[in-house]
Amino acid sequence: MAKHEMGEQTIVAKEHIAEFNQYISNVNTHDQFYDGVYERVRKIGYAGKRNNGLGIRFFICEQFQKHNIQMPGKKDNTETNIQNWLEVSPPNDSAQSRDNVYRMCFALEMNAVETEAFFLKSYLCRPFNFKDYKECVYYFCLNTKRTYSDAERLIAQVAKLTPKKVDKETRNIGIALSEIVEEEDFLKEMPKYLYEEHEQRKTITEAIIGLEKQCRQIANIEGRGSLLKAIYYDKQRQIGNIFLSRDKEGLEEKLGDYNNNYIITNFPLETTLSNIKQHKAVTNDRCRRMLVLLYFYKFYGEQYNLCIQNGVHYSEVNLASLYQQFEIALDNELNKCGFVELYYRNPYDAFFLSCAKKQDPLFEFRKMIDLKE
Repeated sequence: MAKHEMGEQTIVAKEHIAEFNQYISNVNTHDQFYDGVYERVRKIGYAGKRNNGLGIRFFICEQFQKHNIQMPGKKDNTETNIQNWLEVSPPNDSAQSRDNVYRMCFALEMNAVETEAFFLKSYLCRPFNFKDYKECVYYFCLNTKRTYSDAERLIAQVAKLTPKKVDKETRNIGIALSEIVEEEDFLKEMPKYLYEEHEQRKTITEAIIGLEKQCRQIANIEGRGSLLKAIYYDKQRQIGNIFLSRDKEGLEEKLGDYNNNYIITNFPLETTLSNIKQHKAVTNDRCRRMLVLLYFYKFYGEQYNLCIQNGVHYSEVNLASLYQQFEIALDNELNKCGFVELYYRNPYDAFFLSCAKKQDPLFEFRKMIDLKE
């Protein structure tokens, strides 16, 4: 693909940021999470005011103790995590954080519908990844008013089951589980929906390696050249964990009234890609982020190449019209690899979806990450 000349276009960064903020519902992610927690504790007996963060924290911790639930760690990390979530920043979308948020949903006596609503509106993540057997168990227990202790016991039992080789369409799993009431029936059905860990890891790894190969061809990179630096349009240094960071010097001066609660950290690193290719241990969260990034570059890189092959300048093609096609295709890829589909309220997902809505998605992507400078 011919080099995308960054100087050919001029955009006003603040205007794009404003659109991005509007796209993800123009909410403060911390306040959104805090308000969701506050509304829930009020519903189950908390009588204090919204601004009494200490009181809310103590109430939640008492609920954890009442239901004999604690967050894992060298010691009980419940109070520390709750304090951080309420006072510093909401939980991220890592697998460990998702598990801890489910623990809180049990502690705050939610059912499956309430948990789903909390994930979508307050945690800003899609709930119930039915390709993760633990989340299947969480769903079953929340849907049938069982306890977290029941969930722990069932998770241990399901982990010993042997998967059956059947079609595991995510949507169908959720429908099937919603109709099960008895544990015996649940344990009987679960082998149909299980993925062997090595099978899922193999699928994820093969998908990312395949995407990397395609992206290298698009970027015209051979050998050991850095693919991610080419994607980020940065030949000088590796990019990661830098997007709109609160502690970045001069950020407020540069961005003015930008709502800096929208912080997207943990952009994929070259070392992560290398570890995936070498079949080393990489968290599912990092694999998912890598897959989203590579698929975004591959999808729109192919469009640029088509323009070149047809003798058409990319500016003459409205790539924004392919937005829905991109979203559906990426959702299918995520689904195939056992990941939750795109969710526009999740800042990382929303960032790519926002760029995909532009006439020139790759330019918008690079311009946005260049705001770190």
